[in-house]
Amino acid sequence: MPAPELKEIEFTVQLCGRKDGNRMGYIKTSEDDWFGVPPNLLAQFHQGDVCTVEYKAKPRQGGGEWRDITRILSKTSTVPPKVQASRPATNPTDSERMWSCAILEAFIRAGKVELDVTSLAAANKIVTTVYANSFGSKDVRKDDEMDDGIPY
Repeated sequence: MPAPELKEIEFTVQLCGRKDGNRMGYIKTSEDDWFGVPPNLLAQFHQGDVCTVEYKAKPRQGGGEWRDITRILSKTSTVPPKVQASRPATNPTDSERMWSCAILEAFIRAGKVELDVTSLAAANKIVTTVYANSFGSKDVRKDDEMDDGIPY
């Protein structure tokens, strides 16, 4: 039996994967051609990639040929790189609570607020009022109070 012939081909990946229990993976091209892919190369292929590969072709009994990719010669990826999603905005209620706790803690550590219910309640009322007037709801920051032309 003759040695497998090495060939080159360029294709667009339509489908790639691996059947359960198989070591080798597969690629289906946009031209409906199928290729076997060794496990060390399979992860480098993604749907939509345009690739030039080297493959070995072995004749099959009954006609046709088995085609197994041996290496990737070039690849143009159409899959955008995964970008870490930015953290969603903090819930306004949680934001106010975090800010208020931080300010109250600073007041307590500085000795400006006593650790009794009346003192803490009074300090909390001041802190939450300052938050509402500074960062609070849109109801507090009315357009007529902010006529500088900058949207909030």
